[in-house]
Amino acid sequence: HVVLELIDVGGMGRVYRAEQKMLGRTVAVKIVHPHLLGDEAVEARFITEARAPSKLNHPNSVGVIDFGKFEGRFYMVMEFLRGRDLATVAHQEGPLSVERIVGIMTQALAALEEAHHHGIVHRDLKPENIVLEALRSGGDFVKVLDFGLAKVREVVVVAESPQKKRITGPGMVCGTPEYMAPEQVRGDTIDHRADLYACGVLLFELLTGRLPFDAPTPNEIVLMHLSSLPPDPRNVAPQRKIPPELADVVVQTLSKEPSERPQSAGELASALDAAIDVGEARERRRSGELVRCEACSAAVPRTQKFCGDCGGQMKRRRTTPPPNDAAGFELVKNHADALPLTAREEELDWLFERRAELGQALHAVCISGPAGFGKSRLLTEFLRELERRGDVVTSVAPDPWWCDLGYHALREAIVQLADLPHDGGKMAGWAGATPEARAGLSCIFQSSSPSLDQAVPARRWSESPPQTPHETSQRLLVAEALRWALGVAFSRTDEGQAVVLAIDDLHAVDGASRSAFADVIADPPLVQALIVATHHPGFTAPDWEAAQVWRLQGLPTSTAAALIESGGRMLSTASRDQANSSATMSRVAPLYVDQLLRFKDEGGATPPPGLADLIAARVERLGAEACHLLQAIAVLGDAAAPAQLVALLPEVSDFGRQLNLLRQAGFVVTSNAEHGVSHPLVRDVVLASTPREVRRALHSRARRDFGVDELQIPAEAHALHAYHAGETFQALMLLEAVAKRAHSRADQHGAIKALRLGLDLARREMARGELEDPLGAVLIFACKLGDALADAGLLNDAEGVLREALGLAGPNASERPRILASLAAVARDDGRDDIANAHLDEALRIAQHGRRDELVTSLERMREDWAE
Repeated sequence: HVVLELIDVGGMGRVYRAEQKMLGRTVAVKIVHPHLLGDEAVEARFITEARAPSKLNHPNSVGVIDFGKFEGRFYMVMEFLRGRDLATVAHQEGPLSVERIVGIMTQALAALEEAHHHGIVHRDLKPENIVLEALRSGGDFVKVLDFGLAKVREVVVVAESPQKKRITGPGMVCGTPEYMAPEQVRGDTIDHRADLYACGVLLFELLTGRLPFDAPTPNEIVLMHLSSLPPDPRNVAPQRKIPPELADVVVQTLSKEPSERPQSAGELASALDAAIDVGEARERRRSGELVRCEACSAAVPRTQKFCGDCGGQMKRRRTTPPPNDAAGFELVKNHADALPLTAREEELDWLFERRAELGQALHAVCISGPAGFGKSRLLTEFLRELERRGDVVTSVAPDPWWCDLGYHALREAIVQLADLPHDGGKMAGWAGATPEARAGLSCIFQSSSPSLDQAVPARRWSESPPQTPHETSQRLLVAEALRWALGVAFSRTDEGQAVVLAIDDLHAVDGASRSAFADVIADPPLVQALIVATHHPGFTAPDWEAAQVWRLQGLPTSTAAALIESGGRMLSTASRDQANSSATMSRVAPLYVDQLLRFKDEGGATPPPGLADLIAARVERLGAEACHLLQAIAVLGDAAAPAQLVALLPEVSDFGRQLNLLRQAGFVVTSNAEHGVSHPLVRDVVLASTPREVRRALHSRARRDFGVDELQIPAEAHALHAYHAGETFQALMLLEAVAKRAHSRADQHGAIKALRLGLDLARREMARGELEDPLGAVLIFACKLGDALADAGLLNDAEGVLREALGLAGPNASERPRILASLAAVARDDGRDDIANAHLDEALRIAQHGRRDELVTSLERMREDWAE
């Protein structure tokens, strides 16, 4: 996160606007004041109370995305809110309508209901802690904030200081006097009903324009909460014509005894809804002015297209909901169409020119552009036209789990090019394959991966070389298998036709597949073929230097404006020419236009300027169950089966309906009865927006319910689930095994990525202390990562990792001589023989002193190899 500006200062800390650099998404970061640090009780309480709200996963509560300690300072990362708090709205807009007040409180109560379900009591519900964002429909979208952290920094009433209304201090009886329940004032043990009392105060204040209990000093206020009966709101504000049923609910909620109040947030919300469903409001509904929202049952004017409470689309007539078919999720096909491909004539012409230049040779081209700029859409349109012209078209993408599954993209390419069964078929079906190609096909389709209990290969300086002859040659063999598949595909073409292999999101394709593609480009077969790939701008594709690159830009602002004005309809030729003739320097991501159109259709008023922020704003307006389902699909990947989703989210009542809502919103796509997020950036935003503890729980459940033993997910995905679930011991073992698998395929990228994750997790454990020997884990993974980086030729990176490990290792650490030996190997590879020999001498001395004979033998053999 990059901190941008200070936006607030409170008793507990400072609040900053910050940016999640990888996504460009705006977040709020709370950093605890330095003077509160050092007190173990305060620090322990902060972690406890930060973890509690990070379990909340409701559209109407502010999500705690992450929390922890950085450079000695505690921090909490939360959603960034753009609305106004309820106090400001009530002051600026005057008395709010009764229906609007109840709508606001119903959403706030929905957030409280979920918090209470998790055992979390807010304790400081007040107008400043409720934020409203206006909807185009005229309604409000409500967010309740300061769950948990308020317990540390709340208001404290001090009897000896009557002239001071509020004094902040951690670890004391907390609450704001005007909104505190009697039991809270007494310091008794409180439960969720204290929050309902505060809701009663809020309702009274919003309906009448004044507090039920007000006095010059905090002491007088709390005494009134303890002993005075609340006035009837109808007598306080007779001009408001408050329905008697609503006044009764308010007075009941302000009961001194918790047992006499509504007993849950849901019960209070139902009572409020029933209270306004009488008298004038009922007559208006009967006359057709108000209708019920099907999603949340809120009363909505018939003329509104979207519900002011939940943001759901209003229907003119009720439709029969789809059946709850857990096996197949029968859906209503009513989702919005994608935007037309607009202002991409130049890019398509360039691609067709590259296709026309093909002789009896293989060429490679790349389309580079940021997320959301339409790389995949452009590629799809290009391939569709080539297929129409008769070319043999094959398209591959990263594995659906986004876990660097070895050979996934290569396997898919060979299956399609050679028209093989998905498992590669039998050797008898590999007609015309050379012995080398057959060996490569066997490696890809038939070889068994190393078991999960195998360790990472021996270090570069130890008894065994880093790669066996089989490992060294495997990369060459699998590339030969791809050449054979390209030849088989070319044999199916007619004169003038070509083979086209498209690789979408090359930057996310597994390293073993990328190596095979690069090897074929460097040493191509004699076929008329075009390999076209898309990737992010910052990605460097090794061995693709000869490929021509088109750097994709966003749409001109005038084109984007025309699309928005037309509601996303196809522009005429004249309007396209006019749009492309101006504003060429100012560009807009096509995905932003798509999301903005959907945002407006869903009732959004002021769209955020950033693409990631706009996606996040749409996601947070989803109903709770739809949002939970989208989060589960994002965690599982792009091949989430119905049975997996049902097992992961047993609390969701109607999967079919919620999934249909996500499809209509353009968040989810379905193929072959499997569900995935519609765009990688949407998936990244959903994951980054999911509260930390919720995300960890989903990953933990996915790992437990769909483990490797059940063959539901690959080991690489299993390792990532354990990593994100914070299951340290299992994650370290699995990541070590994944690195071994990658190494066996000569996939340096995959091995480095797995080892980096392992080292990162081990470092975090040093701060948390949950692992028995976190330092030992750090040193082990640092050694292995340093060796892997050195094998990949990244000597500076390798030396940095190893020197950091050496600094952590004490003089008697068992890993110290191994770290020194790895540093010696790096120095020798870098041509610094004197330093290499010095490191090796020290490693030998420590090993000999500790009488580690096997290690001494390995080090001496290393010196002999250097001498040769």
